[in-house]
Amino acid sequence: MSAPVDVLDVINRVALFNGGLIADDLEKCQVAVKDLFEKGRQLSADLEHAIAIANVGSPDTVHVRHPIRVALDQFDEALRTAGGAV
Repeated sequence: MSAPVDVLDVINRVALFNGGLIADDLEKCQVAVKDLFEKGRQLSADLEHAIAIANVGSPDTVHVRHPIRVALDQFDEALRTAGGAV
């Protein structure tokens, strides 16, 4: 896995380096990034829910669900690390 990047921090640094984005533009960027992260979190939750529904009643599903759960946990952690925490 690559090193985590705080996306909002990068946007802020670029804005400062380039003489600053217009405050309104910077705010729009931050809102868009946070919205993207929130949609990613919702997708993660929806996938987990769909997997749980599809696998109800089958004892063999543990082998399938564990790697998916691990991947979803890593995805959620990457979102938080990237600055998506609100």
